[in-house]
Amino acid sequence: MLRRGARASVFIAERRVAAATLTQRRGGTQGNKAKWTLSLINTKIMEGGSTTYVTFEGVSENPNIVEEEHKVLSYWKSIDAFNTSNKLAKDKKAFIFYDGPPFATGLPHYGHLLAGIIKDCVTRYNYQCGFSVERKFGWDCHGLPIEYEIEKENNINKKEDILKMGIDVYNEKCRSIVLKYSNEWVKTVERIGRWIDFKNDYKTMDTTFMESVWWVFSELYKRNYVYKSFKVMPYSCKCNTPISNFELNLNYKDTPDPSIIVSFVLLSDFPAVQEDYQVEEAKQLLGEKFSLLYNEKREDCTEGESATKCVSSPMHSEILAWTTTPWTLPSNLALCVNENFTYLRIYHVKSNRVVIVGECRLEWVMKELKWNVEDLQLLNRFKGKYLKGLRYKPLFSYFYDKHNFKERAYKILADDFVTDDAGTGIVHCAPTYGEDDFRVCKNNGVIDPEKSIFIDPIDANGYFTSEVEMVQNLFIKEADNVIKKYLKNENRLLSNNTIVHSYPFCWRSDTPLIYRAIPAWFIRVSNSTKELVKNNNTTYWIPYHIKEKKFHNWISDAKDWCISRNRYWGTPIPIWADEKMESVVCVESISHLEELSGVKNISDLHRHFIDHIEIDNPKGKDYPKLKRIPEVFDCWFESGSMPYAKVHYPFDVEKENFDKIFPADFIAEGLDQTRGWFYTLLVISTLLFDKAPFKNLICNGLVLASDGKKMSKRLKNYPDPMYILEKYGADSLRLYLINSVAVRAENLKFQEKGVNEVVKSFILPFYHSFRFFSQEVTRYECFKKKHFLYEEKWVYRNDNIMDKWIFSCVQQLTKLVHAEMKAYKLYNVLPKLLQFIENLTNWYIRLNRDRMRGTLGEENCLQSLCTTYRTLHLFTVLMAPFTPFITEYIYQQLRKVGKATVATAQEDSAMSDNGMTDQSVHFLMLPQVDENYAIDYEIIELIEKMKAVILLGRVLRERRKVASKKPLKKITVLHPTKDYFAKFNQIMHYIKEELNVLHVECSNDTSCIDFTAVPNYKTLGNKLGANLKTIQGKIKNMDSNSVKQYQLEGKITLDGVTLEGDDILIQMKPTFQDKNTDIISNESVTVLIDFTSDQQLENMANARELCNHIQKMRKNLSLNQNSPVKMHVYIADEVLRNNMLSEMDYIRKCLRRELNVLPSQGDYEGLSGKMHDEEIVLAGCPVRLVFAQV
Repeated sequence: MLRRGARASVFIAERRVAAATLTQRRGGTQGNKAKWTLSLINTKIMEGGSTTYVTFEGVSENPNIVEEEHKVLSYWKSIDAFNTSNKLAKDKKAFIFYDGPPFATGLPHYGHLLAGIIKDCVTRYNYQCGFSVERKFGWDCHGLPIEYEIEKENNINKKEDILKMGIDVYNEKCRSIVLKYSNEWVKTVERIGRWIDFKNDYKTMDTTFMESVWWVFSELYKRNYVYKSFKVMPYSCKCNTPISNFELNLNYKDTPDPSIIVSFVLLSDFPAVQEDYQVEEAKQLLGEKFSLLYNEKREDCTEGESATKCVSSPMHSEILAWTTTPWTLPSNLALCVNENFTYLRIYHVKSNRVVIVGECRLEWVMKELKWNVEDLQLLNRFKGKYLKGLRYKPLFSYFYDKHNFKERAYKILADDFVTDDAGTGIVHCAPTYGEDDFRVCKNNGVIDPEKSIFIDPIDANGYFTSEVEMVQNLFIKEADNVIKKYLKNENRLLSNNTIVHSYPFCWRSDTPLIYRAIPAWFIRVSNSTKELVKNNNTTYWIPYHIKEKKFHNWISDAKDWCISRNRYWGTPIPIWADEKMESVVCVESISHLEELSGVKNISDLHRHFIDHIEIDNPKGKDYPKLKRIPEVFDCWFESGSMPYAKVHYPFDVEKENFDKIFPADFIAEGLDQTRGWFYTLLVISTLLFDKAPFKNLICNGLVLASDGKKMSKRLKNYPDPMYILEKYGADSLRLYLINSVAVRAENLKFQEKGVNEVVKSFILPFYHSFRFFSQEVTRYECFKKKHFLYEEKWVYRNDNIMDKWIFSCVQQLTKLVHAEMKAYKLYNVLPKLLQFIENLTNWYIRLNRDRMRGTLGEENCLQSLCTTYRTLHLFTVLMAPFTPFITEYIYQQLRKVGKATVATAQEDSAMSDNGMTDQSVHFLMLPQVDENYAIDYEIIELIEKMKAVILLGRVLRERRKVASKKPLKKITVLHPTKDYFAKFNQIMHYIKEELNVLHVECSNDTSCIDFTAVPNYKTLGNKLGANLKTIQGKIKNMDSNSVKQYQLEGKITLDGVTLEGDDILIQMKPTFQDKNTDIISNESVTVLIDFTSDQQLENMANARELCNHIQKMRKNLSLNQNSPVKMHVYIADEVLRNNMLSEMDYIRKCLRRELNVLPSQGDYEGLSGKMHDEEIVLAGCPVRLVFAQV
């Protein structure tokens, strides 16, 4: 490490290069030669010896934020920052955090970054609150995401392709790509500043992890939560496997499908039914069509004949059913009606057909069939119960003679699942491909899955088998058109349209799912919904409504969980059984399997390592050996087992120690995990231990493209995360995301300009607040020829109101940060942090520049510098969990002047706890509210009043188009209460200075103001309840005097109700305005400004403008306050010259050095050592400004 002197020499060289570069860019004119000379002069003063005392070097005016972040990353690496932090916290109380495992088969996107940033902020915060926080990354390694990638790479389209390749080869290919993008993940996660352990990560494919999953399952099996059943499940033809009911909701899309109406011919004679027409009900349903359809005397009937008699109808009626899945029609075994619905039997004249349809669906059916009501004749109106049991002719004869279906099937059933919001009121049932179809057909004896009495002419890939010859070897969606063509030829297809509807797609292969009856293994969850709700009630969620509504509703109606997958790359389900499932053994561990099988040294639990292992039948040696069932676990079962499997519980961790790390104190993921990881964690934990697996949870929303659409790599509708990180920096992206609606579980439309806005509104102001401090410290050090070191006495023994205010603000902020972070409300923290930086930069620093520069004496200078240091230091540490890069940069600078930091190589390399703790802002504990310095709420309120007055004054200047540089005569502050102006004298000079006015007057005369009252619904809603409507009218009708009285007394009674404090909001509106005076009000105060001008004000304005010109010249020439340069001005106009001489005290104070006024043109022309000569115009007169060498 360089000593101070050595660093100073480097700094001098850098300054010379920078100055030379700047001059070369500006060109080679005579004027530019002067600038070159001035730049070197600027450097010489540093070489004169004062550089020894310069602490802050190279604090650039235009920082490269991204470059500085990379330097911080390098610094963290050099001190092994994350591991060092863990060592420092090893003996502290643990804060338990679970990190949900992502798949590494794709690059991290903004959703991953958002969740990761939230986790990082919370874990960093808790570390800096004195906890030991283990942060281990995890990887989801099994399941469809991995397998799908391999199948794309190897052109695998069917199950047979995998078997031909060999499960062993297939699984090893899967293993080889599990961490395909892990390096990119590590790079991105580290780049966003997230501290997490990748070296000791957990992987769901690790043998230890898989063995714990076996243990979890075996425990559930022992407790009778596991069963095998034949159920209709969402099924992915592309992946050849069922998926769970909660996975079903992960990927719905609007998609076109066929919309057809098919007729089934009744074989039974239609029964004689006689019911009342219920005319009023029919009128309401059919509207204007009623009079035509229900007219018993039709024109085509002879006098005296009823409609029924005159109809020349076919022998058998046709019942109409609607479907969007024509491919299921060959498997039709029943029709279903609702026995409580009203149905119509109608004759259509033009087609000469008698059809049956639900009355509530008649209008839709007519529209689909393009039938006119004039062509219809009503034959019967009756309840659905009369259709029950009638038989019909099957559309296809493939299964007529199978399983005695000619007797068991092809009849009309009744059930309440038939609704009136779609279709014809009659549902076609293919029990293998619909959950309700399956239930109704099973309950009515049409099928008997236990005896294999059902039909399923589809193979695992979704292709028709030879059982349906017409569409043999066709994919189900390809078969739609063939089937429709056949039905049309058979005169059974009455309508052939298309519908666009929301339909579930496989979340991995992105292909349409089907519903299919399939044998599978289930966890019995439906019997434990009360326990799930009870345990969920012990958890704390942000946002709360996600827990109370979305998640609560989901778990209250939880279905049994299908945990088996007919796949290959996954944790095998540890069940060994005979073919008839009469003898079943559940294996709970590797040692258990070795014991049962006699096979030793089992080191891998994947299918190709254990599928060949057989175990003895418990019934005896005469019975066939048991083989493992072919299914593997749903990967959600693995991730839901993560709390146990990541530590290899119960094999490597005893129950007593496990209880110390379970449940988690905190987890966080996206909103989609309410039906994913959050759900599976809770289910497994509830069934195993009857407790929630986590205490606190943050649920974030989705990050969408700027147009509100899903981010798409194909469409390239969003900027690459690394592009954003390398353009704006990680801190900016972090603040943008965690200060967005996404932290409230709402969807965020990602806007690049939003990240840029964070740079401008926070990152740069924070940086420049430190830069200003460093400049003033350098000024002090050069003047005093000694180092500046922070001393607490200048903060605590200090009566300056602005110092007290900013320190009270940082104390108040500290209190708020702890309160909100303990409540996991990140969205409440960031706005306050941003508000504080506004107070620091635009109020405290702006109003205390003269004090820091020593204008008011050394004591004032040290008080303001030490207060600024203390404030910056506290704020930097508070901000560290949120913006780890800029806080590290500023901390490393601030520690140079801190009481515990002396820049020596020995101390910087010290490895004692103190030395280590000092190395990074992220090793420090967060500040607590200082008990020695009470928050002064009166001063905070007083400064808020001052800010309100100044802001209103600025608005008036802008409204009158009067520049802030022009002095004004007087400002009057108006408020009806005398107490409002208590201690106003302490802030008068700040108001004068900021608004550039000569006098500030306070007045209680509010006759020029109209006061109005507005109800504060936020407080009155709970307070008044049903009376709010009455009282709000009374409040709005209060006259100006009553409102003024309320403001004075703080209390009023209206209709017997006492209102006080913030119950009523007061608005003030000025009632006059004239040429020289302007007035403005906000909700608390009124400001009146006299814009009348005179010669004194004009002189002051000209003097200020002159100083501004000189200051700009200094900046353009890279001069500082200590540059050895004399400043001269020649003003030819005598009146203007005398006016400027009268303002010389102000000019001297502003420039902090002498400005020599040349009395004549001869003096100007004879001036020697000119370095820069520039003419300006002041008050319409030419003025020469000259800089000369000393």
